[in-house]
Amino acid sequence: MRARCPMCFGTGQVEMDAKTMHIRQILMDAAADWSVTEGELIGRGRSRNTVEARRHVARQLREMGLGLKQIGHWLGGRDHATVINLLNGSGWSHKKK
Repeated sequence: MRARCPMCFGTGQVEMDAKTMHIRQILMDAAADWSVTEGELIGRGRSRNTVEARRHVARQLREMGLGLKQIGHWLGGRDHATVINLLNGSGWSHKKK
């Protein structure tokens, strides 16, 4: 499965409103804080840093009021059930390195 671009929804054209810009900033900040690329953040990788960065992003997006399906979309087209599992955590520490 190939992840669709969360910015253009597969159209190749990007419209940036304030909410979209805020979400993009959250993704960029999390990638920088956990030393992963944005591609890894929305990709299939499951390294500890990548998962922790995704969890951080998912929680911030949930606090913004986004639904599970929307969060999954921004995290590379993940299913809402995957987002639920991500938000519930696994027992790893929730602190960044």
